Amino acid sequence: MRTIKSFVRRNGRMTCAQQLAFKNLWPMYGIDINDGTLDFQTIFGRNAPTVLEIGFGNGEALVTIALDKPEVNFIGVDVYESGTGALFNILQEKNIMNVRVIHKDVMMLLSGIIPPHSLLHVYIYFPDPWPKKKHRKRRLLQTDFLDLIKRVLVPNGYLHFATDWQDYARHAQAVLSQHPDFKVVLDNTQIPNYCPRPTTKFYRKALQLGHVITDLNYQVV
Repeated sequence: MRTIKSFVRRNGRMTCAQQLAFKNLWPMYGIDINDGTLDFQTIFGRNAPTVLEIGFGNGEALVTIALDKPEVNFIGVDVYESGTGALFNILQEKNIMNVRVIHKDVMMLLSGIIPPHSLLHVYIYFPDPWPKKKHRKRRLLQTDFLDLIKRVLVPNGYLHFATDWQDYARHAQAVLSQHPDFKVVLDNTQIPNYCPRPTTKFYRKALQLGHVITDLNYQVV
């Protein structure tokens, strides 16, 4: 498993509401990592397709998709407490019960905690682009990372990656196209439980800055 971190922990300020939500709502929406692998049926209380979003930020995209697909289980993973607290408040306000959150490094989850061949989709929307050349080794999308994604996706499972940095888009496309176990998806309508990437505040800001948004859709073969 790659030891280079794709993130840097920033001690951002949490609002009082975020702090209270993180503390009080964790038993309802949070997943505590213990020994062994996760049991999604026990976690959600039902047997349903499960989707993972890596790096959900403030949770806007995750909430939108979860509301659109109530028949699907969603797990969000992120390392920042402020975004998690904000997401918890929205989940409670909208009474969303098909979302759970893990507050850990995703590399640890993919390498053993998440059961093999258990996820229908994996979403990665606007990860840190690490634009400086010396930092590109920190980019999340690398060959070894795709090996872990393949491990947890069901056969023909789906990976949706989006970025507003063209250099990262070229890097991601090269890594994906060179991996023997992933193929590009040309017709999204053929993907089970497909849900388009939501239009979020981050997306609108990227467009206002003149950034070009690239969406890469691939399946495990």
